[in-house]
Amino acid sequence: MNIPKSTLLEYRMKKLLYYRGFLARRNLSLRSYFYPETVDVTDIDVLGIRFSDNFHPELVICECKSGEGNGTVDRILWLLGLSRYFTATSTMIVRRTIPAKIKNFASEVGVTPIDFERLEELEKSGKSLSEWIGSFDYQYYDARRLQYYHTIKGDPGLSKVYWFVRSRFWYTDNSTRLKQLITALELISNNLGSEASKWLLYESSVLLSVAIIYLCRDTYPLSAKERPEYIANVLTTGLGSPEVAKKILEATYGVVASIIKEKSGETPYIDDKFLRISPPEYTESLIDLVERLTQRPKISVEVPRFLDLVCYEYLLKEKEIDQKKVEEIFPSDTDLIAKMSKNVLKFIIDKKNVPEKIYESLMNF
Repeated sequence: MNIPKSTLLEYRMKKLLYYRGFLARRNLSLRSYFYPETVDVTDIDVLGIRFSDNFHPELVICECKSGEGNGTVDRILWLLGLSRYFTATSTMIVRRTIPAKIKNFASEVGVTPIDFERLEELEKSGKSLSEWIGSFDYQYYDARRLQYYHTIKGDPGLSKVYWFVRSRFWYTDNSTRLKQLITALELISNNLGSEASKWLLYESSVLLSVAIIYLCRDTYPLSAKERPEYIANVLTTGLGSPEVAKKILEATYGVVASIIKEKSGETPYIDDKFLRISPPEYTESLIDLVERLTQRPKISVEVPRFLDLVCYEYLLKEKEIDQKKVEEIFPSDTDLIAKMSKNVLKFIIDKKNVPEKIYESLMNF
C-alpha cells in the first residue's frame, strides 16, 4: 500500500509512542467555534497521552515533516504555542534532517528534535516495534479512515460525534467530555449498521476510558466519603465543589428573583430544593467504577491502551483475540488490566443500552 511519506511518518511516531506507554492519535483537527460555522485552525500530527500511577497525565505533541524543507524554527515556535494551549508536558519535532544548531535551539526552548537517523535508533531499541497492529496498522486503517468519515457525515448526529472524537475531545473540559461521550455512545448504539458506526463506537469507548481516568485523577486526593459527592457535582454542574455549585445557583436565582420583584413588587420565596440539581441516572454506577479503578492505579492507567489494542486489532477487524500477543504487549498483570477494561465496558453496556455483542470477544477474554 502506498501512502504519503508524511502520513507514514505520523504512523511511525504513533507506533513508537504506543510502545512507550502512550495512547496516541494522529491528524487531529483543532477547530474554532467562535464563528457561525466551525473553522479548522490548525492540526496536530500526533498526540500521545499516558498516566502515572497517581493518574497524573503526561501529554506529548509531535510535529512530523518528512521533507527536507526549511521552516524548522517556525514549527518549533508554533509547537511552543500549541504546547501552552494544551498544557502539554512535552513536544517533539521530527524531520528528515535537523542541523546541529537547530537541535540546540529546540532543546534550549524545550522541544525535543528528532531526525530520521535518531528515529530509526529509537525504533530499533523498542520491543515489538516491527509490528503494525491496532490503531497504527496504517495498511488497514489509513484508507478506511476516510471511508468512515464519508459514511458518517451524512448523519447529523453521528457527524457531531465524529468531530467530537476527532477534535473537540482533546481541548474540552473533562466534565463535558464525560457527559458528551456517554450520550454519544447511546446515540451510536442505535445506529450500528455499518463498519464506520462500529469504529465510532469503539473510538468513543476508548476515549471515554481516558475521560474516566482523568476523573480518577481529580478524585484521587479525596477520601472514599468525599468522592461520591464530588463526582455527582461534576456530572450535574461541571464543578467538583458543591459549595461553588450552590453559590452559582444561588446567584442565578437571585438574579431571577430581582427581576420578578422589579416587575411585580414582590420578593419570591426560593425553596432550597431548587438549589439542587439531580445527577444523571448513571451517577451511582460511575462512582462505583471510579472507586474500582482508584483502588488499582497502576493497573487502571493501562486501560485506554488495552482497549485501543483490542478494539482496533480484534473487535473491529472481527478477529479472535490473540492472548499470547496481548500478553507480549502487556506482560504484567494482563488479566487484571483486562478485568478493569471490562468494568469500563460493562458500565457502557448497562447504562447506555449498547449491545454486549459488540464487545463480546473481549468480555469473554
